Amino acid sequence: MAAGSTYTPIATTTVSNGTTATVTFSSIPSTYTDLIITFNGGGEAGGGNVQFKLNNDTGANYSFTILRANGSTASSDREFNFSGYFRWGAYATPTTTHSTIDFAHLNNYSNTTTYKTVLMRTNNAEGGVDASVGLWRSTAAINRIDVTLPATSYLKNGSTFTLYGILAA
Repeated sequence: MAAGSTYTPIATTTVSNGTTATVTFSSIPSTYTDLIITFNGGGEAGGGNVQFKLNNDTGANYSFTILRANGSTASSDREFNFSGYFRWGAYATPTTTHSTIDFAHLNNYSNTTTYKTVLMRTNNAEGGVDASVGLWRSTAAINRIDVTLPATSYLKNGSTFTLYGILAA
């Protein structure tokens, strides 16, 4: 028997003004195994790393490692017991084009007995590529995701975020 569609769209948001800094996905159903968030866009002002927090948790429950490369140099960044959010490797650079295409894969998001692992990837025409892995130290099922930019930064008009669910095979 052939499997159905791998990604099931749950919600899509398109930024339509120059003053949006946060996109929220709430009331996420627990009927999937994993979640995928995609981001195609950029920043209007300030720029900065795209951030996301889970279930509105602002505690020191986030840890992540980011590996970066731009064709000539490579670097890494690591944070443990970080407060308030994951720093997605994505850098929303103010540009005239949408230069960032990113995804975050939240594994076992509805499982209530394990911490949550997040795999993140960024492809930015201006800045290079990033690969990140994160751990949210909570056994709560994820039912809310806030994706945001740092203070004084806004998402570029037309930037899109899509949340997908993945069913177990």
